[in-house]
Amino acid sequence: GKTLDLNFGADQPGTADAYYTTPLDTVCMRQNVTPVPQLGFTFRLTERLGAGFGLIFPSQMPSGQWGGPNGLIDTPNGLRPAATRYMLMNTGSIGLFPTIGLGYRLAKWLRVGAAFEWGMYGVDLTNMTAAAGGGTNPKNDVISRTRVTDWFVPAVNASVHLVPIDALDIVAALRWSGDMQADGVLSLTTGVFDPRFVPRTTDERATLFWKLPWKLRGGIRYADRLAPRPSGTGQGEGRLSGSRVHDAMEDERWDVELDVEYQLNSRAAEQRVVGEPGQFVIFQLPNNMTSMTAFPSAPRPNASSDIVLKKNWTDQISARLGGTYNVLPGRFAVSLGAHYETRGLDPSYMQIDFWPVSRIGLHAGIKIRVARRIDFLASYSHIFQETITVAAPGANTDTAQTIT
Repeated sequence: GKTLDLNFGADQPGTADAYYTTPLDTVCMRQNVTPVPQLGFTFRLTERLGAGFGLIFPSQMPSGQWGGPNGLIDTPNGLRPAATRYMLMNTGSIGLFPTIGLGYRLAKWLRVGAAFEWGMYGVDLTNMTAAAGGGTNPKNDVISRTRVTDWFVPAVNASVHLVPIDALDIVAALRWSGDMQADGVLSLTTGVFDPRFVPRTTDERATLFWKLPWKLRGGIRYADRLAPRPSGTGQGEGRLSGSRVHDAMEDERWDVELDVEYQLNSRAAEQRVVGEPGQFVIFQLPNNMTSMTAFPSAPRPNASSDIVLKKNWTDQISARLGGTYNVLPGRFAVSLGAHYETRGLDPSYMQIDFWPVSRIGLHAGIKIRVARRIDFLASYSHIFQETITVAAPGANTDTAQTIT
């Protein structure tokens, strides 16, 4: 392909001055369209024992690309490197969690549950890295693409459900997750931005080590009941409509629920990439001569020469409060709610791949039953999210990078 000299070297005056002294250019993500189907069903094995299965996709940031494939954007000043190139240029990561769970009623007031998740991760990340001793001069940039997979990351959910009175539910739950050890390929492409070199891609084996967050949850719900809570299938019990299962739209006038979650994001505060020993970044000249720069690598995940990606995520607390009022029981219901999340990162390490920032959300919805087994739902949410300005200590914030 065509090699472009961007004229940003310190030894090349002119446009280099503007690049190094003016604010960074704006770049937006061109988002990928990714189907995220969800599948789940539950069934009763006995009057006391129930089971469920689900094929669940996790909640994550959208995937997409910032700038062109090589981290360039077109501006009034010509082609320039995207401001996000050292953070992220492209992401196509995805996860899948087949889950199976069991719930057992030990007594009328006590239930316990457990679920096992089989986590499967595919990580595909592309960004720039600087060759040793090259600083941030774009001519020394190396395109780094990590493609790794881990086909088995176990996770376990456990819960306790108390029913002290018929109208009250209290639940506590814990989610434990194993750690990721994803194997694959690290591709390094050199010579893209300097006409003195020939673009060259080197593929090496690599492993991504990453400790995943744990979660502790609690919730309490009160309902103004129109009918008593059924036991098991409810066979032989008095019901408003003869249904054998609990239906909040028919059995309750209104309810209110509060949920609180503590997320141990600090476990995932860093990612570690371990390559094969003796790797090099190779710059190839037109005459097939090469210039090699040592590439940090080591055979052990705790070696000091590993590539460590600092995230500095911190633990988060989130709370959700909401309720539903059945205007016409069994026919029409209105819901309102709100939620709040604390900030879960050090602002100095704000990135574009994960946004655990402080948020407040307001939510509303309606539910209309159009047939015995068909409900129509419509909802609206508005999220208020903090703005974080990223700048070096003592820097002029007018030229800093703002993430909103």
